[in-house]
Amino acid sequence: MSRLGVSTSATIAVSAVIVSACTNDVVLPSPTAGYCGDGVVDPNEACDNTGPGCTNCAVTPGWQCDANNTCFYPCGDGIIGTGPDCENPSLVSATGCDMTGWWIARENDAVRDGVLNEPQPASTWYLYRFSQTNGVFQIEEALHCGFHVTGSATVDCTPGTLKGLLYENDPSINGAHPRYGTFQQANSVCTFSFDRFYRVRGGTVQLVPADFSTDPTLESLTPLPYEDDPLNPTGQHLQYQEDTDMDGYPGAAFQVSGGLANGIRESTQRDYKEYATSATETVPPSSIEFTVHGDWDLQESVLEVIQCGYVSPSMPGVCSLITTPGHTDPTTLVPSITMRYLGTTLDSPRVAAVVVQDPGTAASPSIEADLETCANVRIALPHDPSLSAP
Repeated sequence: MSRLGVSTSATIAVSAVIVSACTNDVVLPSPTAGYCGDGVVDPNEACDNTGPGCTNCAVTPGWQCDANNTCFYPCGDGIIGTGPDCENPSLVSATGCDMTGWWIARENDAVRDGVLNEPQPASTWYLYRFSQTNGVFQIEEALHCGFHVTGSATVDCTPGTLKGLLYENDPSINGAHPRYGTFQQANSVCTFSFDRFYRVRGGTVQLVPADFSTDPTLESLTPLPYEDDPLNPTGQHLQYQEDTDMDGYPGAAFQVSGGLANGIRESTQRDYKEYATSATETVPPSSIEFTVHGDWDLQESVLEVIQCGYVSPSMPGVCSLITTPGHTDPTTLVPSITMRYLGTTLDSPRVAAVVVQDPGTAASPSIEADLETCANVRIALPHDPSLSAP
């Protein structure tokens, strides 16, 4: 017995517990160790700042970063600047309101999930080549580059769906429904509009209107294919479904993860989107990036749920959560589109940094190259989880 009244054996036992606990302690990094986000460019980083030209400490496609950790648009075709590194870049055009050239776009919208009624912000990406005459522009070429949803769950296109949607719903002059817009100057500002366009994922063309210009509601169109119970599908109501990703299941496949909802949702989705500057929303002339709000609606029919399993061995996944689609809330969740100009020609520095090849159709000599282009688009305009309103 020690002088403090604690036996030697008890002291040894306590020490053993302390040693055992320490063997699994998390060792925090040294305060002097570099990491992405500390504002210091380490040997394995190309940049380390919070600007749009630096994404995860790598240079965003289309940008350049210098030794001072400053990122900027490089000088190149179609862009002028006020200094040697093209500070305050602006678009070169006769009117300052011209969409001619290569642009990337990120559509921001959100639905409320069907279980918690929480917002789920979504980013959808596109590559466009426009031509414009007398204030009216049209799409010459386009790629659909997928989407990413965050919030109460994370949703992404599966690789097969991403590939299957590349050329679907073609809005170019070669498609069944060419999409047009206006970009005109009035009172020293530009006004922008992008016509309403209907898209379907995991379904056939019979599910979109024959004439987009009549602006029909989604409810007035041919009903979507459906299943009474996607967890126990019967395949009895699948008219006009399309196996977009060619995985053997009806619809387009979307990977759902986060929380208790983990699995793949096979769905048919239909939406429309349109954009226009409002009385309080204008675009400065010669802008190479701008954001405009608009209107949209969405329908989704979940056809089947696959690969729904466990979050962890002690936490079973709730597959029924994946069967409940979200709903739009246009009053508080207003959609927007962000447009960023790259350049006029394929060899423009910013275009060449993003566009791997001149996009084609499904018969393109390299679909993989177009997928790589889309990956660059998603990096150049990262997902925006915010919920903005005009």
